[in-house]
Amino acid sequence: MGVIIMKKVVASFLAGVLMATAISVYADDGLEKIEAYVRKGLPITLNGNKVELENPPVIVDGSTYLRLRDVAKITGVEVNWNEYTQTVELKDVTIAKQDSAVPINKNSGGGAMQTVEVSQIDKSIAQYLSDIKDREYLIQVQQGFIDDTIKNKSNYQEQQYTDKITKLEQGKAKYQSEISELKAKIADLEKQKAELLK
Repeated sequence: MGVIIMKKVVASFLAGVLMATAISVYADDGLEKIEAYVRKGLPITLNGNKVELENPPVIVDGSTYLRLRDVAKITGVEVNWNEYTQTVELKDVTIAKQDSAVPINKNSGGGAMQTVEVSQIDKSIAQYLSDIKDREYLIQVQQGFIDDTIKNKSNYQEQQYTDKITKLEQGKAKYQSEISELKAKIADLEKQKAELLK
């Protein structure tokens, strides 16, 4: 029996997906122990085509669950775990690519097409600026955690303290790197816009 996964039902499907094939899952109030069975060899298809998953399906109370990252990978969704907000973040990669791919048609022969292209560029730039602000806020949050951890260093064992600071610094660096990438995209779009307005 195959399990067919279609994009139009991904959102509702992901809501019930397990984060891993372990027998324990995270709940808001802590760990909740459940009984689960690993179903190796269960055929999984996407639009009729068999797909290979990194982790086998898990059966819980007669329902089949797939690892979130596996489902995201085969359906074009990017998944990220935000350690500091304790949130699973999903992003449709195909939409992101469409937003960043702004067409430039200098041979359109009319000002209307040029106006639409400039409008698309402005929209993309506005989104990137908003994304930058979000990451700047997260960097501030990261720094707050770092400062608090340093202030309360005596509450940690040496290795625990080192690991936590390292993890926080890595998270901060990740957001800083993403900001640099977003700024580079904005610069490219500004060049495209300038070419259109010549």
